[in-house]
Amino acid sequence: MNQPVRPICQGNQTGDASFQVVLNGLLPNVSRIDVRAKLAALFEVTPEQIDKLLETPVCVVKRATSM
Repeated sequence: MNQPVRPICQGNQTGDASFQVVLNGLLPNVSRIDVRAKLAALFEVTPEQIDKLLETPVCVVKRATSM
């Protein structure tokens, strides 16, 4: 089963791990309206910008971040 967000761990030259956060779409039982509103608030963008993000089958929303 695809998970909507999954971190991908990548090692770097110093041995520290960095991650990519990937959005793989919505789960069937999750409200698109709720997700749209929460992501818009999280990223401080308009809901219309989130619509574009949600239409992309697989989208990297954050690269090379440490947790």
